[in-house]
Amino acid sequence: MLPGAELTMTITDESGINTVTGGSGAPIALLLDGGDSTDVTDSFVYDVGSHQSGTVDLDLPSLSFGMHTIELAASDNMGNRSTGQLSFEIVSSADFEVRNVANHPNPFPDGGETGTWLMFQLPGPADVRIDIFTVGGRRIQTLDDIPGSAGANQVYWNGLDHVGDELANGVYLYRISAVSESYRGDKAEAIGRAVIMR
Repeated sequence: MLPGAELTMTITDESGINTVTGGSGAPIALLLDGGDSTDVTDSFVYDVGSHQSGTVDLDLPSLSFGMHTIELAASDNMGNRSTGQLSFEIVSSADFEVRNVANHPNPFPDGGETGTWLMFQLPGPADVRIDIFTVGGRRIQTLDDIPGSAGANQVYWNGLDHVGDELANGVYLYRISAVSESYRGDKAEAIGRAVIMR
């Protein structure tokens, strides 16, 4: 997580939130990843017109990739104490990418039974779409609704265009686009080249 990321926590209690320091422990305290307790009482601000709820806004420190836990403890004006916990994972969108793009056979002779397998790898499950273009940029075929899985994937293309016609000899570009299911909906794409040669 980049330095300066902000976390807003809402605290509500019908008896009001204790913001008076003194005695044992901070009225509002935060624990990050089970570390030492930090007094965040001064960061609490009541909502306008309310004596029962407010927010704590905090600038979080830089956090490493992986799982983290934030625990917030607060007391009401009657001395009752409650704790809430939030677990979250920080992932890098750079980790989600389409890798090792290739097709086999390449070149391939023509459409029908002698098409080609478009191969690629994903770091996790994703919805995949493959668009095929001429080198001039005209889209001639789309293969979509492909359930990509973590690891190696392959999708068969028969070498025909969207109306089922055979294509001329030459180089064709294919773009593999993936939308992750486990990386917060991140998107990635990669380009490959397929050659038809009779």
